[in-house]
Amino acid sequence: MSWGLEWLGLDAGADERAIKRAYAQRLRHTRPDEDPEAFQLLH
Repeated sequence: MSWGLEWLGLDAGADERAIKRAYAQRLRHTRPDEDPEAFQLLH
């Protein structure tokens, strides 16, 4: 499994829509001023 999918909490069979949704959700909770390392990893 890709580490990116694992980090987003998805399985290997996730479709593009699920990946985009998980990314957007993670982006809402990861703020650059609160956790710059996690924000950089997300991008």
